[in-house]
Amino acid sequence: MANKSASLNVLISGGFHGAYERLLPEFKRTSGILVTTRSGSSQGTGPQTIAAQLARGVPADVVILSREGLGELIAARRIATGTDVDLAQVPLGGAVRGGHRNPT
Repeated sequence: MANKSASLNVLISGGFHGAYERLLPEFKRTSGILVTTRSGSSQGTGPQTIAAQLARGVPADVVILSREGLGELIAARRIATGTDVDLAQVPLGGAVRGGHRNPT
């Protein structure tokens, strides 16, 4: 078991929150690491976006967000190049009810 005084600051966007909340209790139990979680939007210009929080100096050891938002943070040098890891890929699809116009 890890050192009980170890801690981790996580900054996460809403799209990943469900899976994160399911995994967090087991991680904390098995590692003994204290986890502080903050959330924000992956992209945008508001004060609670992940980019704005990092710019204000909010501590983050781990940042979990969309690939697009991550790319922006790497370009802005807020995330170290080469430290990114894809956690999931989600294919998107759409359908049009028969007899209705295709929106493309």
